Amino acid sequence: MVKDDLRKVESVTRSTKAEHKAVPKLPSQSKPLSHSKCQDLANHYLGFNGWSTHIVTLKDISNCDNAGRSSTTPGDPQEITLKYGCIMEVTFPQHGLSCRGVGMAEETVEGTGEIQ
Repeated sequence: MVKDDLRKVESVTRSTKAEHKAVPKLPSQSKPLSHSKCQDLANHYLGFNGWSTHIVTLKDISNCDNAGRSSTTPGDPQEITLKYGCIMEVTFPQHGLSCRGVGMAEETVEGTGEIQ
């Protein structure tokens, strides 16, 4: 009985590897989907109540490398690079599944350095 089970597992493993190799690669010029497009696709295929998201952690990481002010002279316009890291979780309640993902957003803004 154990030998038969082992053969079945090996057969499934071989067919899975063959199917994995047959998956075409995306063109190198492909662009990631926008957040709104991802939501539209999820609603279309999973239904409006078929999934949900929530932010697990949102953190200001502006003090990391290459972030901060580019000018230190008082009164000069300054460019400030803002960076935020985020961990989100997508839940599929009808299937009892969830998945976490990590993302980062970065934006450079100009300002005088004075708080208004």
